[in-house]
Amino acid sequence: MRVRDGHGARFTLGFLFICAAQYLLPQTTFVFLRYNFAPWLGEILHPNVSNLENVISGIILLCLGGILIFRAVERAPSSDFPADLPVTQPPNLIKFLRRHWSSLLGAGLLLGYVLYNLVQPDPSPGLVAIWIGALALLARVTFFYDREAGTSLSLRLTRWDVLWLVVLLAAGLVIGAYQLEEIPNSLVSDEGNFWDRAVAIADGRELRSFFDVGVYSYPLPGSFYQAYIFRLFGYSLWSWRFSSVLITVLTVVPLYLLARDMFNRRMAVVASVLLITLPYSLAFARMGYNNSQAVLPVALAVYLIYVALQRRSMFYFGLGGIAAGAGFYTYTAGRLGLAVTAGFLACMLVAQWFIRFRRKLPDEQRQQAAKDLPVLLLLIVVFGVMAAVTTAPHLVHTNFISPELLQYKMLESLFPNTHYALAFYPADELFRDYPPIHFGDQEFFFRPDLYVQLFARGVFHTMLSLHETTVTHSHYISAPLAGHIGVIFYFIGFVVALRNLRQREYFLIMFWFMGGLFLLSMVNTFPPRQQHFVPVIPMITLLTAIGIVTWVEFVLGRLRTLLARLAQPQRERLRPLRSPAAFALLGVVLAALVVTNLQNYFVQMPQEYLPDFENIIAWKALELEETENFVYVYADPSRAEFIPWVIYYIPTKAEYQTISSDDLAARHFEFAPDTDYTFFFPLQDMEVMDAFLREMEPLDPEFTSYSDVEGRTLGASVSVYVPASAEPEAG
Repeated sequence: MRVRDGHGARFTLGFLFICAAQYLLPQTTFVFLRYNFAPWLGEILHPNVSNLENVISGIILLCLGGILIFRAVERAPSSDFPADLPVTQPPNLIKFLRRHWSSLLGAGLLLGYVLYNLVQPDPSPGLVAIWIGALALLARVTFFYDREAGTSLSLRLTRWDVLWLVVLLAAGLVIGAYQLEEIPNSLVSDEGNFWDRAVAIADGRELRSFFDVGVYSYPLPGSFYQAYIFRLFGYSLWSWRFSSVLITVLTVVPLYLLARDMFNRRMAVVASVLLITLPYSLAFARMGYNNSQAVLPVALAVYLIYVALQRRSMFYFGLGGIAAGAGFYTYTAGRLGLAVTAGFLACMLVAQWFIRFRRKLPDEQRQQAAKDLPVLLLLIVVFGVMAAVTTAPHLVHTNFISPELLQYKMLESLFPNTHYALAFYPADELFRDYPPIHFGDQEFFFRPDLYVQLFARGVFHTMLSLHETTVTHSHYISAPLAGHIGVIFYFIGFVVALRNLRQREYFLIMFWFMGGLFLLSMVNTFPPRQQHFVPVIPMITLLTAIGIVTWVEFVLGRLRTLLARLAQPQRERLRPLRSPAAFALLGVVLAALVVTNLQNYFVQMPQEYLPDFENIIAWKALELEETENFVYVYADPSRAEFIPWVIYYIPTKAEYQTISSDDLAARHFEFAPDTDYTFFFPLQDMEVMDAFLREMEPLDPEFTSYSDVEGRTLGASVSVYVPASAEPEAG
């Protein structure tokens, strides 16, 4: 990650180009150059950007800056990934299986019993324990295999590692839980359904199997997890959101260990700090959705497979398979863990096979590769078996109760879906050559030329979402997905990773990163799907950390050169620029990123995502410390039963009721003494409320109006206190 000698000017110019690109991309008014092909490109990409010509200029500058940095950075020596597998003495497989046949048989019988019962209409809840028992028996076999082979299973944690992990986890929990009920002060439209299901499970009213499907066909275990948090912390908005905070913060552990093993402790700390402060990460870590649940199993699966390859450990291969399979029990994007690990292992296997035929390599290395190949194949088979045992109960039971749900989310999200394409093309264009193709209740079209355009649109919007906010302005995101300042270092890290793609560590990073973007957004409907590719967040932060460290080392290198010219031959003056200066500059850059990230989420984001009138009423109720009467005044008869979702489901101090504006005008309302009242009403009922308020003058009413981001009035409220002696009546 060092800049080559004599290429400092090239790196500097590339960095300036990237900064200029980040300035251009979000500009809404024309800044730089006009392009005659912009209208044609717009017809192909259907861009959701404020100014396409600025975006084109920004992309050109990004590419130029990336090329310059690519040429300036040193290429790390190729590791020929599998060639450095450690040498162990694996036991004779046949004899080993004979010694442990009882455990394998027991695991098979337990799994068979579980699967047999899962094709019943009402499976027993005790099947979860039996399934875990089968996994434990298989893991026990892999553990003994490693012990007989002499494989080290130590995570090699030092006191510094433990200290950093404790500090990072504590900081992550503090940041994640800060004003958790107040920010954000609204709910996404369908977020509340996860609350309903989790509360039903916590109350014992949910009788469906653990392996069943839940909200919107997502696996039910995600709701079981939220229910467990409810039982620990009670039924509140805070505990509901804290379930997302907790699982996101726990992702620090595999990310830290992965970055430490790939690079060093410094890189691990930087990447972990960015994970707990990145606005994109905080946005989903502080909602009641299940999206954040997908991040931990994916990160854990990748880390375990990386360690397994380093140690050639069957035990870690088995645990990696379990972690990858566990992603099937969370948000659908959690399946990325199995896709990434399986694809990466397939690449490793192919690379190991080709090493045998590379004539440039010494004969000893090729012979060792030939010996390692069957061992690596065995370990990959173990990984596949453990992943299959982990996923089988969910897949079997879902296929029994509702086979169409297994493919529902995948089919719904593929870009050839007509639901997506009809937003840009008329139906006669979609079905010009072939009639509609149906899979279940999903309709598809076949037009390869339009496929190319839609895929190009997916690539354009997905990659742009990391640099610009227009295409991702939802789900409480108000910054580029890589962060306001962090996006510059993310792109440097991205280029460095491309430069060193032949090295195993960088190959795994890019395989995870680009694989997630491709599978979860580029080929999806209505990209970018930032709510889908949340499992890519750890790689965004790791690439940003790589960019920061590269930039810091470059700056210090230039300073050393400058001081060497000024202070020769007094070399001792250069010593302070080695370690202390590196940590100081790195700390300054990281602190700047943390401050801007937190300022964006906790200050800027709430100003851009103002609540609607329903959520305004709901959060007023959540803020109450004493009982208060909330009265909603309506003119539309269809709103007679209106009650904000939060007030209906989440315990508050509000006593809620509704009254029509006609009844209010007729004074059909009585006040209770020694009581606080707040009336909420839409703007069109202002005259009725004015007349009503004139009779309340002795009560000193407090009037408040509420507006949206564009300044349009949503409604208003009037708060009054009725003393015990007054007992006024409106009528």
